[in-house]
Amino acid sequence: METITLVNLVKIVSLVMYMICMVCDIVLAAAAISNELEV
Repeated sequence: METITLVNLVKIVSLVMYMICMVCDIVLAAAAISNELEV
């Protein structure tokens, strides 16, 4: 049975945070583009 060490937990959390930041950047960029097209 494989136990999750603290190092692995930190890596997983940092990876999830990085993915969330990437998604947020894409959403903000899409929103900015759509706002420019509407005006």
